[in-house]
Amino acid sequence: MNMIQRSRYLDVSLQKIVDPVIQRNAFYAHPENLLLSMLADESRVQREIAYRRIKKVRAAAGSSEVRQFTVPELNLTATSYSSLIYWQEVVLTEPPLTKHLTDESLQKVVEDNNIKDLVPDVPCHTQCVERYIKLVTNASLSVIGYKARDGFIRNQIKSRESMPAFKTKRDFV
Repeated sequence: MNMIQRSRYLDVSLQKIVDPVIQRNAFYAHPENLLLSMLADESRVQREIAYRRIKKVRAAAGSSEVRQFTVPELNLTATSYSSLIYWQEVVLTEPPLTKHLTDESLQKVVEDNNIKDLVPDVPCHTQCVERYIKLVTNASLSVIGYKARDGFIRNQIKSRESMPAFKTKRDFV
């Protein structure tokens, strides 16, 4: 949010360069993410707005289709994160982390400002994920083209599977 606000002080010619970059990388401003942030906000008003929007989505729910993640159009003149998107223009969906909560549980979150106990602690990065990020990066640096990269990655995985696994240093020596 600070970066967007600070970009408003740039010269207009620079804003024309910066604004499309900010817009293109606005994955963080997806309505589901903003609703979760609003539920955890210190302001009771923000929590109530999020609660009402989630209830509205639940009442209108009926589609079992897989939702498509689209980057929302940003309001670059916003003064708070809750006004960062044009809520009337986006398709609202319930955040997956609140789907298991009842309306009463959500109402309790609004009253007590304690969402941490209700939402599971889900790591976004694990050692395994980081290992595969490194593998894909190395493949991209080593070969050109989708098929070559795919083959490189599959060879690396196959090679690792065929090598003996040592659990401790003692097993290695």
